[in-house]
Amino acid sequence: MFDLRRSKEIEAADLALRAAEAVEAQRRESIASDVLELYADMVRIDEKLRVVRDVADRAAALRRVASSLADAGSALDVDREDASIAAERAALAVDDLVRQRTMTGEELSTLIGGRPDDLPEPLVASLPDPVEKEPPESWDEVLEGSPEMRALDIRRRLERVRAEAARAGRLPTVGLRGGYSHYGTNRYDDFPDEWHIGVDLRVPLFDGGRTRHAAAAARNSEQIAEIEYEQALVRKHRRVSELYFRLGATERSEQLAVRSERNALRRLELAEMRLRAKRGAVVEVVSALDHYRAAALAAVD
Repeated sequence: MFDLRRSKEIEAADLALRAAEAVEAQRRESIASDVLELYADMVRIDEKLRVVRDVADRAAALRRVASSLADAGSALDVDREDASIAAERAALAVDDLVRQRTMTGEELSTLIGGRPDDLPEPLVASLPDPVEKEPPESWDEVLEGSPEMRALDIRRRLERVRAEAARAGRLPTVGLRGGYSHYGTNRYDDFPDEWHIGVDLRVPLFDGGRTRHAAAAARNSEQIAEIEYEQALVRKHRRVSELYFRLGATERSEQLAVRSERNALRRLELAEMRLRAKRGAVVEVVSALDHYRAAALAAVD
């Protein structure tokens, strides 16, 4: 009828089930995050492939021009070798990115349970837009709703209930007991059938300190769960602030990277035109090509 310890044990069992569900939700969120990250990696690799293939085409054209100029005596053999090295380096960069894309596609298909050939074509426009709004004054409500924090919150509540159940082991329990006695079909005896009902009162007196030690251990677990929750919340606050700062810095860096890429492309085109007009040198185009590749890849990142 009244058993606080038993009541707390039932509540703890319910919280343990909810904790398992929260952990499962956390795992699903982690997998979804991994899928999104791999998909973004494929988009990034595709954009880099576009850049390095353009560089490879330009380097191959430069090698042909340098070879023609060297055959005509308008360029040195070292110029032809510089152009050849640039072309081979560009081709290797393409092969390396193709290999990276294949590996990333296989990993992504494994996560989503499909085949690499079934993956959709990655598009930049399909990626979620960065958060542009200012962070709210209090992130507690947002962060506490994450699967990780829900799991930690349920765990600290579970440990609190377990501690209460352990402490309740010192308390008396009250119950009702009832029964019915039947002594057979012989009605010529002095033992009539009877009902009986009573109160069952149990008072713990001495258990060798087992309840006291169990309560102390449960209290320690409760304190650890509380500390882990608070630490995780502080860590998430710090991480969110850091990401917002990096997001703002990335937006400014992106603008500079795009400007640098455009300017490097103009310099490359100018160097190519000067070479075709025989007013420039092969080494100038090679240098401009390297600069353009570095600037374009930085803009992609």
